[in-house]
Amino acid sequence: MLQQVQALSSQNPHADYWYAYFSAILTDIRDSDWAEAERQYHTVLAIPQISQFLRGQTLLSLGISYWRQGRWREAEDTHREALRIYTETREVLEQVKTQNNLAALYWSGFSQGDFDARVLPKAEIFCTTSLKALDNLAQTPDVLSLYAMVWNTLGMVSMSLGHWERAIECYKQMLSCHDQLDSAYGMGIAYANLGETYHRQGSAHFDEALRQYDKALAIFENGNHYTEALDIRANLGALYASRTQFTQSLENYAAAIQLSEKLRLGLTSEVARAGYFSTINDIFANAVLTCHQLGLTDQAFNYAEQARSRAFLDLLEAGPVDLARDIGALPMTLAQVQKALPENALLLEYFTTGLLEARQDAGGEPMRHRFPPSRTLVFAITRDEAHLVDADIAPNDLYPQDPEAMVSRDLLTPFMRRILFTKLVARFYHLLEQKALLYLVPHGPLHYVPFQALLGPDDSTLLTADGPQIVYAPSATVLLRSPNKPQPTVEPNMEAANAPCLAVGHNGGDVQLTFAEEEARGVAALMHGRALVGDVATKANVLAYAPRAHMLHFSCHGTFEPASPLDSALHLANGEILTARDVLAQLKLHCRLVTLSACESGLNRVQRGDELFGMVRAFMFAGAAALIVTQWRVDERSTHILMERFYQNLQQKMSIPQALQEAQLYLRSLTRAQVEDIFRRLVMESKKLDAAMLNVVLKGHVSPQEGMATQTDSGANSADQERVFDDPYHWAPFVLIGSCQITESAID
Repeated sequence: MLQQVQALSSQNPHADYWYAYFSAILTDIRDSDWAEAERQYHTVLAIPQISQFLRGQTLLSLGISYWRQGRWREAEDTHREALRIYTETREVLEQVKTQNNLAALYWSGFSQGDFDARVLPKAEIFCTTSLKALDNLAQTPDVLSLYAMVWNTLGMVSMSLGHWERAIECYKQMLSCHDQLDSAYGMGIAYANLGETYHRQGSAHFDEALRQYDKALAIFENGNHYTEALDIRANLGALYASRTQFTQSLENYAAAIQLSEKLRLGLTSEVARAGYFSTINDIFANAVLTCHQLGLTDQAFNYAEQARSRAFLDLLEAGPVDLARDIGALPMTLAQVQKALPENALLLEYFTTGLLEARQDAGGEPMRHRFPPSRTLVFAITRDEAHLVDADIAPNDLYPQDPEAMVSRDLLTPFMRRILFTKLVARFYHLLEQKALLYLVPHGPLHYVPFQALLGPDDSTLLTADGPQIVYAPSATVLLRSPNKPQPTVEPNMEAANAPCLAVGHNGGDVQLTFAEEEARGVAALMHGRALVGDVATKANVLAYAPRAHMLHFSCHGTFEPASPLDSALHLANGEILTARDVLAQLKLHCRLVTLSACESGLNRVQRGDELFGMVRAFMFAGAAALIVTQWRVDERSTHILMERFYQNLQQKMSIPQALQEAQLYLRSLTRAQVEDIFRRLVMESKKLDAAMLNVVLKGHVSPQEGMATQTDSGANSADQERVFDDPYHWAPFVLIGSCQITESAID
């Protein structure tokens, strides 16, 4: 088709515009390269000469692309602009399509927890307006198809509002349209939706729901419609669970998960539609909860690990970077985890369900089909024991009130730290006796929890001098599976070959840092490595030197992109950035440790599934055995002190967990007088700082970033013996994420 359009361009210049539009669709649908497709769509829209019809079509395609990515507001805006154009040009069929898309967009965003219920009446209005417009047209096959589409959308909206009789009538009208069109697939969708409507009315209607589901499943399985068959299996799982028939429920969830693997192996834009990833995550969540009901701890754990792995693979396959074949190893089972777990370790792995991204009004919300209940489950695992309990805490309550804050100060109050210890740790605290290591695998909003600062018996923090060393991990599989170390790709005669440490520092950015470059120089000197600072801290140099380094240290600005986590970045010289996508695609590391001493370095979007989608996963899959990152924005003064102490500890042959533990305890213990002495020494040793800077540093007037601790002032008039960094805001954000191979000394 593209070739035909291109051939017409010599006769009609407008053919070039259509060629550009269809090329963008191919990039969007065939390649799933949404960023490039967006650029191409905007290029078409920027052409003044294009017709209003083509402008509307381009806006619709761009809006659908936004929809697939969950960029709801942008999808809504582009659809509304298309509707304005088609209303002006009186394109009735295009108006109907656009209005139906808007209604379906609202319903989809609501069903995934991203819109609240206030969007549903808007969706109803779009549907009823469309039906009135179609009533005035001849009943051609095209019009019948549009009727069926709008009846379907109105049925979904009516279901979500609990208007059952209206929903049933909508789906019967839809069924009639597809019967006239002789569309078995369309009839299967209508049967499926009728089944769902009866299902959601409660146990008195379950038998009728089963009959409708069976009709739909027969059509979909006969036609190899795996996506739709998966949806029916998930519905059956939920129905049987409502009947407390948990064995039958689990059988259907297992069948749905098996179908999802078939879909993943051949993932295309057809199944990358909006809602698909959330559907899969909810199926896994319901499967884990059903296993818990049946007392099947091993199967619950296996599904939880599979859910984490699956979500990350889906993220990669939905984008232009095809990495899934390289990192798609099967997750470990509970039996394999227990066999690989060190004798002196306790693993606490958390699994959250029913996560919402849109806070609901106090007045409640309409029913949400198949949406799992809000739960926090805890797996406590040692070599010899495995326990699964409900922590009795709603995970959505742990989200920061301000979504831009990334971490809530409320979680750092002594009251909350005691509550969280009681809920998340206390009942397994006895298992820590005689254990030297505590492995933590958070999930969902639990990534915001400062575990090491939680207050246990005698109001002591979980991090203590005689307590276990704490290591975080994205999953038990990442923690315990022996890494396949990539082979270095740098030429052997390079100056940085086999360097023990590469430290990268850059003070620049929108907010100027003071100590970033000094920190990098200090780390390189301590570890006998190379420092890339100032103008030489470029992306090209990092990519060239990093593969041979045993340790990597970045002290610079970092930014986290919630809408596109693989575009999260470290900010380097000359305005360059190193994104998580760059790390995945271009770096092959064989280093023991990557330290991201950067603002927001450890932040990761909390999504339903496996939420470590920022820099952490990128560096781990690039070959790093461990990372040290920060959970929130930190004061660079306290960071500099902690990092210096940490690397000094490594030189003393401490293991990485031990070195970080001691450095955090050291930072907590420092008095005001000791902090002032440290910074006097720093200024004296520095090649860039001068004595005038010392007073600025000690008075706490270094350019503060949003979220930087300001409640402690090293120059305040208070006792010299005050422990100025004792507040967990200063020492608790530093976390070690890695594999169990990092417990030996990091220095050969």
